[in-house]
Amino acid sequence: MSPWIEGLLAKYGAVALGVSIGTAAKYGLTMGEGRKITRSEVISDLLIVPFLVLLAAWAGARFDADPMTMTTVAAFIAVSSDRVIRMLRERFIERLAAEMAVIDEHKGQARQLSQIEQSSAHAAEEGLNAPTAAAALVREIAPNPPQA
Repeated sequence: MSPWIEGLLAKYGAVALGVSIGTAAKYGLTMGEGRKITRSEVISDLLIVPFLVLLAAWAGARFDADPMTMTTVAAFIAVSSDRVIRMLRERFIERLAAEMAVIDEHKGQARQLSQIEQSSAHAAEEGLNAPTAAAALVREIAPNPPQA
């Protein structure tokens, strides 16, 4: 066997074994509840498996786990994959919404600053001071301003 494949199996074999055991246990729980396993459920699980392997490998590396612990962690992640993915998706969406709110706030501040700079540049071009520039702007917007 190639050394590359041996290294891959040594590093991720425990995770792959754990995900396989966990997925089988998930199907066993489904059948134990009296539900039939559908083709779409199997296909969706096959599409989810790479993410589960990545998540389990990350968790194992994060805690510097031995292979047996990595297998157990991967199995628990695979058994509860529906709940884990739903929880991670909700947290991701919450974090994304918070980041988008910050970005929108910064965009608003940038637009306001740009408008102020453009207004002051226009006033400087016209050779007007701020009150005169404001009065000129009022004259442009409202041709018949109220008399005071």
